[in-house]
Amino acid sequence: SRENLIAFSEMTRKGFGEDLYAKVIAGDSQDDTSQLVVVDGIRREADISELRKLENFHLVYVTAPAEMRYKRMQTRGENVGEAEMSWEGFMEEENASTEVAIPKLGAEAEHRIDNIGTFEEFHMQLESVMDKISNQE
Repeated sequence: SRENLIAFSEMTRKGFGEDLYAKVIAGDSQDDTSQLVVVDGIRREADISELRKLENFHLVYVTAPAEMRYKRMQTRGENVGEAEMSWEGFMEEENASTEVAIPKLGAEAEHRIDNIGTFEEFHMQLESVMDKISNQE
């Protein structure tokens, strides 16, 4: 469940350091031979501290209004209990320690995608961001 994922994240970060996952992801990214590595789910400043050290790191903030994310979460049912979660439960999770820093990190991002339309519209925005990044390097 999402509640268990939050508890696990907090427990492991407390025991091994706030930047635990950032170090693992940064190491995996450096070892990867792919042209492009995408890291999803950055939620805390410590998560990007190590990633910012990587050559050609770019922070892209993908966001949507809470109501839209709630409806998508219910439809997707990715984690246990999400399809049945109430709006109040969703908003409670929005205020969890794993979620509260996301808007601040988004404000620091180089690029922003407002994922409020169709998949095709999202894809067009993503292509535009990728073109901008490619032209910077």
